[in-house]
Amino acid sequence: MFITADSELSRIALDDLRKISGVEEVYLSRGAYDLVAKVNGDSLEYIREYILKQIRRINSVRSTLTLTVV
Repeated sequence: MFITADSELSRIALDDLRKISGVEEVYLSRGAYDLVAKVNGDSLEYIREYILKQIRRINSVRSTLTLTVV
């Protein structure tokens, strides 16, 4: 998942993302996106309904782009 966040708050977003169950890895990034996260769940529905909703509730997260690996 590629994440755009408020630039001043990227490190706070990084810490908040690490607290979410299902977020396996998260890194700061340079370029079009501020963070890159690897999320994992039992199903696409679980990822969409639980993990992604939590990520989008983080105040400093502005947008996300999710890529699915099958």
